[in-house]
Amino acid sequence: MPKVNVWILCVLATCASGALSAPQDDIVLLENGDRISGAITSINGGNIRIATPYAGELTIQLDAVAAIETNSPRALALSEGHRLVGALTQEDGVSGIRTDDGFHPAQPLEVIALAEDTETLHQLLHPPAPSKWSGTVEAGLALRSGNTDTTDFKFAAGVKRTGDRNTLALNFEAAYGSSDNILNTRRFQGTFRWQYYLRERLYLYTIGLAERDDGRKLEHRLQGGGGLGYDIIKRENRTLSGDLGVTYTREQWAPFTPWERDQTRNAIRGGAYNRLYAAIAAFGENDGQPLRKTIEQVRHILADIRYPLREYNKRNEAYANLRIGVNYSQRIFRASTLSEELVLMPNLEDIGEFRAVSELALTTPVTDTLSLRTSLKTEYDSLAKERGVDRWDNTLMTQIRYKF
Repeated sequence: MPKVNVWILCVLATCASGALSAPQDDIVLLENGDRISGAITSINGGNIRIATPYAGELTIQLDAVAAIETNSPRALALSEGHRLVGALTQEDGVSGIRTDDGFHPAQPLEVIALAEDTETLHQLLHPPAPSKWSGTVEAGLALRSGNTDTTDFKFAAGVKRTGDRNTLALNFEAAYGSSDNILNTRRFQGTFRWQYYLRERLYLYTIGLAERDDGRKLEHRLQGGGGLGYDIIKRENRTLSGDLGVTYTREQWAPFTPWERDQTRNAIRGGAYNRLYAAIAAFGENDGQPLRKTIEQVRHILADIRYPLREYNKRNEAYANLRIGVNYSQRIFRASTLSEELVLMPNLEDIGEFRAVSELALTTPVTDTLSLRTSLKTEYDSLAKERGVDRWDNTLMTQIRYKF
C-alpha cells in the first residue's frame, strides 16, 4: 500500500476515535415533544438550567419536562430525601437514575437538586443565610436654590437590618458649604424607621427625625410618630406603597441665615466698638457725666461685643400633624432604578398649614457595589413667610454610592 494511503488511514482513524470518545450533550425532553441538548448546569427551585451553544443558558420549569438524560454521573437530591450520584437516563421508557448499584426509577419532578459534585449539591441545598445587615455610603455635590444659592459637599450613610417580618433603617446625612470664607450651608439630618408587617402587604411603622438646616433658619426640628401602610405593588421591577400616620413636631427657628447672622453680628460689634471709643473719649474729657452712668454704658457696650445677638429671639413651635407618604420605584433601562418619595404633612390644628417633601432619584449601577445616584429634593412650607424663609427650597444632588 502506498505510504500516503497509510497516512490518510491514520488521520481518519484518529478522527473517528476522537468522535467516538467526545462527550455527548445532556438532553432535556419536553412534554410538547421538543428536544434540547446542551450542558445541564443545575436543577434547583423547580427549574432546570441548561447551557446551549445556540441560545445561551435556558431556564425551564420541571413540570414541563418529560425526561432528562445526562452524559455523566451527577450529584442528585430527590424529594423523598435520598441523595444519589448517578446519570439521569431512561431505560425501557422509564425515567430514572443509573448508579453503581443499579437503576433507580425517578420522574424529573422528583429531582429537587442537581450539581457536579456532592459538595456543590450541599451548598445548593443549604445556601448561607443572607446577611440581616446592609448599608450604603454616599458622597457628592449638591446644588441648592431657594433660601440659599450654593454648591455644597454632601455626605450620607445608612444601615438597614432586615428580619423575618420587620425592617429597621437608620440614615444620616450632612451638607456643608462656604463662599468667600463665609459659611452659607450647614445641614444635618438623622432619621430612623422601623416597619413591621402585620400581613403580607399591610405594615405598621414608626419614625423619628432630628434635623438642623441653617440655610432655612431652622435651628432644629425633632419629629416622631407612626401609623399604618400598605404595599400596593410589590414586584421585582416595580414597587408602590402608601402609608398614613400621625407625628408630633417641635421646631426652633432662628431670625438669620448664616450669612445674615454674620453680617448682623459684625454690624453690632462694629457699632459697639465705636460707642466704646466715644465713651472713653467722653470720660477723658470729664464733661461732668456721672461715673456710674459711664460704667453702665460700658457694661452695655461690652455685652454687645461679647453677645451681639442676645436680643434676637428664636421662634419655637410645637404641633401635631398628619403624615401621608407615597413611595414608588421602577426599574428602567435594564439596570437603573427611578424612585419617588413624597411626604405631605398637614397641621392637625389647621389643615391649610402644611409641609411637603419630594425626592425624585435615578440610581444607575456602575459595578456590583458602586452606583451613580442623581436626585432632586424639593421642600415646600406654607408658613415660610412667618418664619422669614422662602416657600420653596430645591436641592439637586449627584453622588457616588457604595453598597455593602
